[in-house]
Amino acid sequence: MRASRQLGLTLLLGIVLLLAGCRGGTAPVIVLPAPTDTLGPSPAAPLTEATAVGRIDAKPTAAPGATSAQVAHSLFLEPDDGARPVLDAIRSARATLDVKVYLLSDRETIAAIKDAQARGVKVRVMLEKDPYGTGPGNQAAFDELTLAGAAVKWSSPAFQLTHEKSMVVDGRSALIMTLNLVRSAFTRNREYGIVTRDPAEVREVLDGFNADWTRTKLTPPAHSTLLWSPANSRQRLLAFIDGARQSLVLEQEEMQDTEIQRHVAEAAERGVAVRALVAAPFAGSDGTDHNLRGERQLKSAGAAVRTLDQPTLHAKMWLADGGRAIVGSVNVSKSSLDDNRELAIEISDPAIIRRIAQTFEEDWAAGAVLR
Repeated sequence: MRASRQLGLTLLLGIVLLLAGCRGGTAPVIVLPAPTDTLGPSPAAPLTEATAVGRIDAKPTAAPGATSAQVAHSLFLEPDDGARPVLDAIRSARATLDVKVYLLSDRETIAAIKDAQARGVKVRVMLEKDPYGTGPGNQAAFDELTLAGAAVKWSSPAFQLTHEKSMVVDGRSALIMTLNLVRSAFTRNREYGIVTRDPAEVREVLDGFNADWTRTKLTPPAHSTLLWSPANSRQRLLAFIDGARQSLVLEQEEMQDTEIQRHVAEAAERGVAVRALVAAPFAGSDGTDHNLRGERQLKSAGAAVRTLDQPTLHAKMWLADGGRAIVGSVNVSKSSLDDNRELAIEISDPAIIRRIAQTFEEDWAAGAVLR
């Protein structure tokens, strides 16, 4: 019976095709489904701007066949995005929240951390005990969070300063930032924040937290995408600069390390189009603008150099050949590279790179040419 029905359907299909051909029309295309055990992966959905830079509390869903790199990262910018990305991350915590930051004083952020502790999240916070030039520092936040029941420690004395700005939520996502958790970071500063959901990167950020929490040594993996001071940031940053072939742009609060400056200058001298945007002149305790010497070194090598006053440039960002970026807490200074605990990440997600590049162009246009 089944064979007869199949034969009948085949004959009927042949008649339909014959009639369509006789009328001069186009024969209908009929696609029969392949057996399920022979289907390959569906084409990956295109990477959209929303996928890469959308709300960080929305868990990305990989399209069939998509790689983890396509959905692993998102970007937020300050002051454009305000406090919401950080607050949403804290409020999304269900089991654990681990915060390591140089400065913590923003009231909304502190309240969100306390709320997490109150709803049963295991909260750990690590703060720099003696931040440079910050008045009362972190003592008030330390006392308030301790009173709320959170586990709070001063950062490891193994480093001159812990200048890292990071957060791990439920061991599943991590924020790697240029910004301190202070009000000015959300309202006045140019800052960048990367959220990673890549399991290896999240685990490494958490390993770094645990190492500093327990006062043990962190040894970054050889092929990590993360840059740690003082372990590997200098070597990784020099390799990044030396690897630039066509263009190199940088947006930096400080320009105070002779070796980094020399490699950037050499890049300009070998024909790389170098543009350096540095924080507006500010005097140190001795009344000297300590960025000026480095800025002039780059300019004399053929780099274009500008300074930015508004928004206040607190970012630490590198972009090479329009395809690779480094974002994090690492400043261009000897102490930041060799003495402090710092953290940055190298990324190449196309949509994120586009937004970083666009932001740099806007800041560049607003900058003042170095005289």
